[in-house]
Amino acid sequence: MAKQERADPPMVLNHDVLMIIDNLDRAIREMDRSNSANRSGMNEHDKTRLRSYTTSINALVLWIQAQPHLDLPETHPRKFPIEPAVEVENRESEAINHVIRLLEAARTEVIHSQSASDASRLLPFDELRLRAIVNKIDAFLDDYVDTSTPLDWPESSPEAVPVTHGN
Repeated sequence: MAKQERADPPMVLNHDVLMIIDNLDRAIREMDRSNSANRSGMNEHDKTRLRSYTTSINALVLWIQAQPHLDLPETHPRKFPIEPAVEVENRESEAINHVIRLLEAARTEVIHSQSASDASRLLPFDELRLRAIVNKIDAFLDDYVDTSTPLDWPESSPEAVPVTHGN
């Protein structure tokens, strides 16, 4: 019998986790609609944008962790609804597809984390898990995208429907 995928809960109880989810969702949408999604590799503008997203997520986590763990006896547990996962198609760019998969993994991990049930902040192991994924994206840009792409795929390109402009 095949293992069923775990469905995302419709809400979290931690306002800080919700803010992280919102940032990850926005980064996924931006990468899915980027100019680089239509080509092998990633152009300089999209690399710069992606680095700004990972820097922002790391800065957000630092800020969250520097805040006091709030005692909210009258407001916790408050249920914060989360939007369904951003639906993305497989894109022409293997690099963009991989980055989106990593961002989706970060989103899934933080939604299902123990921290999602707390009032605020992240538990140390949830913070480390999230940072590891975000840092892996940066390493992917440095160690693979910058050194090994774009690739010449004359026989198999294009494989995906081109991305149209954003909103």
